Amino acid sequence: MGQTILKEDLVDDGEVPVYSATESGVIFGRIDKPKVQLNAGDIVIPARGVSIGYPVLIKERSTSTQTTIYTKLLDHKAVHTPYVYYFMSGHRNDLFYYDRTAIPQITVEQVESNPLLLPPMSEQRAIADFLDAETAKLDALMAKRRELIEKLKEKRSALISCTVTRGLPPDAARAAGLNPNPKPKPSGIEWLGGIPEHWDVVRIGRKITLQRGVDITKEEQNEGSVPVVSSGGISSFHDKALARGPGVIVGRKGTAGAVYYIESDFWPHDTTLWVREFGNNFPKYVYYKLCSMDLESFDTGSSNPTVNRNLVHPVRVSWPPEPEQRAIADYLDRETNKIDRMVTKVQEAIERLREYRIALITAAVTGKIDVRKLAA
Repeated sequence: MGQTILKEDLVDDGEVPVYSATESGVIFGRIDKPKVQLNAGDIVIPARGVSIGYPVLIKERSTSTQTTIYTKLLDHKAVHTPYVYYFMSGHRNDLFYYDRTAIPQITVEQVESNPLLLPPMSEQRAIADFLDAETAKLDALMAKRRELIEKLKEKRSALISCTVTRGLPPDAARAAGLNPNPKPKPSGIEWLGGIPEHWDVVRIGRKITLQRGVDITKEEQNEGSVPVVSSGGISSFHDKALARGPGVIVGRKGTAGAVYYIESDFWPHDTTLWVREFGNNFPKYVYYKLCSMDLESFDTGSSNPTVNRNLVHPVRVSWPPEPEQRAIADYLDRETNKIDRMVTKVQEAIERLREYRIALITAAVTGKIDVRKLAA
């Protein structure tokens, strides 16, 4: 196993990268003097967490945390570690058996007891070289699709922000029976500029009231259909509701600043803030308005980001009449759904590429693809 490393042990300009089980291939941070020394060619296997069992081939001097298992090359003449890395990658589900009903975890004994199919060294190198080239192409395709997803998400955020602060585009306003070209007026907010003349500029706390959620443990919950909403979204279900739907919930700590809309009655967890009073405002518009604000920045100043409602309430914002709020919410529902569908399609394409990548690796390391012929 790797060494115990806490976040406070990390150094911004540390010389040695630290691998953990958070995400496969992602560096947790850096330190200066590791107790566990890893070198290029060693392999790190996340022993728990979201990336459990996905090996990482080390490319430089580094170390790893206690949430990983590492392997070091012992026989340079018989074993080519890039091949071993691919063998483990292609046999992840077969090699690593763990109790999926408990907290998933892989042990050192499980890794040591796994069989390793070792062809001659020349063939190990040929397989690794083949897979290096082919997986690089697939990884590049997946990276481009991830970039596309980020651009779509940025477009979605920009669309929401522009619409809830300045109003509908002319064609959408006309279709909703609104003035497509309202006279502008100065908002008095430097970053915002002009807004429609009939909109207000108010402190958001004059329009809605945010309330801290109420803690409820899993042991206190009964079987039911009422969603318990935490900072990460719906986390469980209970038989009693604390708030009436529709509701808007904000991550207070944990996934601080995340905003959720829910139609049904719900239980807002202590890790959230929820809109207790909507006044005469349209809830779905309030949801989009809060989505447009950088709520994570309204924190208490502690080491763990915690959204402070007392810092949110005084913020001055532009605010349209209720009928226009409905038109804006309907428009954003349609347009964001289009973007969300595109994101889903791209994510599905990435998953197909990932599945093909695993299948290709498995076929190569089991001899179903004869790389010797391909090399010839």
